[in-house]
Amino acid sequence: MQDFLLDLLFPQEKCCLCHQPGNYNRRRPWCSQCVARMHELSNASPICMKCGKYIEEGETLCGDCQQRPPAFEI
Repeated sequence: MQDFLLDLLFPQEKCCLCHQPGNYNRRRPWCSQCVARMHELSNASPICMKCGKYIEEGETLCGDCQQRPPAFEI
């Protein structure tokens, strides 16, 4: 209900990433082209399973997360 009210009071009229005009909401503030690009980038190289930083092939965690694990859980 809160998202609906915020969308009603503060409508998003452009993509938050590329600023393409359109009607967007708090749950999905980006356009379909940006979604497709995010999927391409997420599959382009491996990322750390904890923080999302790009890492070398064959690794699962970045050096920072191996040395100092973040306070949050996945």
